[in-house]
Amino acid sequence: MSSALCQTFKELATDTFRLISHSRAVAYQLKEESFTDFNLIRLKIMHPDEVKIKAFTRIEEGVTGADWEWWLGDQYNRWIGFRVQAKIIAAEADEFKHLHYKGKASIPQCEKLILQAAANPTYPCIPLYCLYLTRSPGAGLPGSDVPLYGCSLLSAFKVRGHRAAGETRLSILWPDLKPWHTLVCFGDQQSFSDHIIRQATNYFLADDNASGQYLLTEPPPYVQQLLNSDSGQIDLPAKSLDLAGVMILRQEQKRPR
Repeated sequence: MSSALCQTFKELATDTFRLISHSRAVAYQLKEESFTDFNLIRLKIMHPDEVKIKAFTRIEEGVTGADWEWWLGDQYNRWIGFRVQAKIIAAEADEFKHLHYKGKASIPQCEKLILQAAANPTYPCIPLYCLYLTRSPGAGLPGSDVPLYGCSLLSAFKVRGHRAAGETRLSILWPDLKPWHTLVCFGDQQSFSDHIIRQATNYFLADDNASGQYLLTEPPPYVQQLLNSDSGQIDLPAKSLDLAGVMILRQEQKRPR
């Protein structure tokens, strides 16, 4: 990915961190959907050649959930998918109160995320949480670049582990968080897919040996349709995907010298 896209991810995280902090000053609880919309719109506006986004309307969604799929491809046409659910920190405390949400007569939300990510064995996704956060003044979190954690990634398998103790505090989750820019910021000597697989193996998967199944030679048909469509139309009904939307990040093709 371009250095400009890397920088945009960092800026969006920092802006998210600061806006949540400002909202706390007036005791206003912002919603996950707001940050998802604002951040993805800015990505698309600033990087139209690398980013494609399809957000399903409420009419299109029908009875679907709020998860997104992120599909990331490199210049060699290798692809890795993530099924992503967003959570936002509470306005009054450094915790994610709805991290372990369970609806009536349903399985815990993180179990559903894990199951849905693996539902299509031909195009499996890595289940992931995107946490929108800030911290209270004086909170003892290590590191000088804390605002870069405004948009953080957390393995759904780590959330499963924390659920047993009902743990939702930022201070406990902190060691397992990765700033979201780490997905797209890497050295020039690496391919995008190799970098992501390394990140997934180290931080996001339950089994270190399972990463190979997520490296695909093509994305799902609906992603291919979005890549080839100026209108953003796909053949599948949106509700069959059970998604709020799809984001595609594609590494720019190397031009021959």
